[in-house]
Amino acid sequence: TTLYASTGARDRVDVFTLDAEGYLRDTGKSLINTPTDPKASLPHHVAGIALNADGSRLYAVNNQTAESNGFKGSLSVLNTSTGTRIAQVPVGGFPFAVTAITQGSNADKKVYVGNERDSSMSVVNPQTLQVVQTIRVGAQPVGMLLSPDQSRLYVANSGSDTVSVIDTSSDKVTDTFLLNPTRIPGLTPTGLTLIPRANGEMTLAVTLSDWNTVAFLNAKTGVLQNTLPVGWYPTALAATPDGKTLFVTNAKGTQVRNPNSKDVKGWGQYIQDIIEGD
Repeated sequence: TTLYASTGARDRVDVFTLDAEGYLRDTGKSLINTPTDPKASLPHHVAGIALNADGSRLYAVNNQTAESNGFKGSLSVLNTSTGTRIAQVPVGGFPFAVTAITQGSNADKKVYVGNERDSSMSVVNPQTLQVVQTIRVGAQPVGMLLSPDQSRLYVANSGSDTVSVIDTSSDKVTDTFLLNPTRIPGLTPTGLTLIPRANGEMTLAVTLSDWNTVAFLNAKTGVLQNTLPVGWYPTALAATPDGKTLFVTNAKGTQVRNPNSKDVKGWGQYIQDIIEGD
């Protein structure tokens, strides 16, 4: 199995292999995505990535949004065989996540890019290399998940504590799931996965990063079913095909939530007060 990993400011996507026993190995190969202008002072900052139907193309989101690029991010189309860039498509501001339709009549015809600054989704046609539609969603869309038949696209809006549901045939928002009925802000939904149930229904699991919790919703109605405390700042999750096991990635680990038990340089213990640098 081939595994691709974006590398942020290094402007490349590294290639790994994963064998049947779970060993991950670096192939030493990369898909290069450096700025076209050799004089560019800012990197692309590669964020989300996605593959097309046959794996010959990789879509990489370039999060960099600055005056030098017209205050727009972009989507790079990379050739997985040669490791080179085929094209680059301007999208909205500070794009982060991406997913592609790989089955049905729209296979390899739609790529969705979430723009954090603009609270929108850019729909890119990878054949014409153009943005064909812009869909308004919640604030700061950072996570996306297609349903198994790819008829629905779930979008985690980290700034508005909601999940937008998009019909991928019409590219319209058909529902918005409110993750906290009490409307207390600050849940920060990020990662999404679907869990199959014995009755044939699906449960949508969402990481609530700032609450250190996973929320479970009815995938059709959005009704909140339960919550589960996990580690520190969960950002991604995945379920086994039988729905019996859920894996959660905790971005800040599972140790004590206040690692600075003593004042740092006289600045105190609060993490936002002691950060320095870019």
